[in-house]
Amino acid sequence: MNRHSLHVAGRSLRQKLRSAPVAENVIVSLTSFPNRFGNLHLCIKSLLTQNLMPEKVILFLAKSEVESAQIPRSLRALEGERFEIVICEENFRPYNKLVHALVAEPDKTIITVDDDLVYPPYLVQRLVEAGARHPGCAVSLGAKLMVAKNYEEFVPYDCWSDARNIVGMQVFGRGVDGVLYPPRCLHSDVSHGELFMALAPTTDDLWFKVMLMMAGTKVVSIARKKREKRKSLRYRRHNALKDINGLGANDKNLAAIMQHYDLAARDFLFAEELNIQTLVPPPPKQLRL
Repeated sequence: MNRHSLHVAGRSLRQKLRSAPVAENVIVSLTSFPNRFGNLHLCIKSLLTQNLMPEKVILFLAKSEVESAQIPRSLRALEGERFEIVICEENFRPYNKLVHALVAEPDKTIITVDDDLVYPPYLVQRLVEAGARHPGCAVSLGAKLMVAKNYEEFVPYDCWSDARNIVGMQVFGRGVDGVLYPPRCLHSDVSHGELFMALAPTTDDLWFKVMLMMAGTKVVSIARKKREKRKSLRYRRHNALKDINGLGANDKNLAAIMQHYDLAARDFLFAEELNIQTLVPPPPKQLRL
C-alpha cells in the first residue's frame, strides 16, 4: 500500500483487470507532461482499478515534450490491453486530453480526466450510468452552474455556484472531476487548434462547454458522494493551469470565445426551453450488467 492507501500493487491490478466488468465503447483520455511523470502512474492505476472498467485508458503526450524526457518505467510497465500511450505530433497543451481522442476514436464515448489526481473507483460507473439515463448528454461530477449577470454576460467564473443533480445548457462540466462526452456531441469547430489556442489557450473546459452548447448538447451534473473524494498528487503549483486561470483567464477567455461566435448569456440559459433544471433520478443501488 502506498502513501495514498491505494490497493494497486501489481497482483491487485492484474486481478482487477481480469475481473471487473467493462463498459463497451467507453474510453478514458488524459494528457500530461514530464514534470508530472514521477507520480503519474498513481493516477493511471486509479483509472485501471475502476469498479466498471473503460475499454481503454489512453494517455496522449506531445512529441515536443517527451523527446528530451524518458517516459518512466512506472508508466511503461502499465501499458497493455487496457492502457496505451500515444505520442502526438501537435501539442495543444491541456486540449490534448480530448481533441486527439476525438480524432482517434470518433465513435467512442470519451471520459476526460486530469493527471494530478487519484480518482475513486466509482468514477467511470457513475458517469456511464448517468449517461445511460440521459442519452446524448454530456455528464460531469462536481459541475458548476453558469450564473448570468444579465442576458448578455455571466458573473465572474469564481462566483458560479455548484451544480448538483441538474441538467441543462448552463451546466459547466469541469475536467478535473471527470466529464463524459458521448459520440458526436460537440460542434465541428472543437478540434480547430489554431482557433482555440488563440482564443482560450489554457481554458480548455470553457472551449469544450461552448462547443457542447453550439451542438445543442446539455450537460448533466451528478453530485459527488463523500466516499468518492479524489486525492491530489500534490505537484508543485508553479505555472499550474489552476493558478493561471485563477488570475482572470477564465473570464477573459470565455468572453473572447463568446465574442468570436457572437454569443450571449441568453444563448446558454434559454437554448433549451424546458427541463433546464430537471432533477436527475438517484443512481441504482447496484450496477447490473
